[in-house]
Amino acid sequence: MVSQLKLLKNTSYTIIIFAFVIWAILPTEMINNTASAALLLSTSTSFNISIGLSLILFIALVAAASSYGFIMPAGNPPNAIVYSSRHVTSREMAKAGISLDIISMVMITILSIILVPIVCGIN
Repeated sequence: MVSQLKLLKNTSYTIIIFAFVIWAILPTEMINNTASAALLLSTSTSFNISIGLSLILFIALVAAASSYGFIMPAGNPPNAIVYSSRHVTSREMAKAGISLDIISMVMITILSIILVPIVCGIN
């Protein structure tokens, strides 16, 4: 998998960050956030070492993005609680969740580019 990610080596830093954000958010729609983060952290660590990007930035990015699964009830424990109340249908949850996921993807990408380097002292 890491060898396939090396195709991103000559891509813009912003696109790499956005790709990792998407890659971290989408699996959390179907599996536990912790399991998703553990899986993605090992792969992103190998990728960053192989192409020489900031390890701290990508660990923070994957850890944060793995908490943003809003489309499906399995994506987030509060989603499952709300869904089990039967006041919200899966269609309504998906409609609202897609908007939240898109907003999350944009915000995490922007924060990863601007804020994390300042806080962590990364150039």
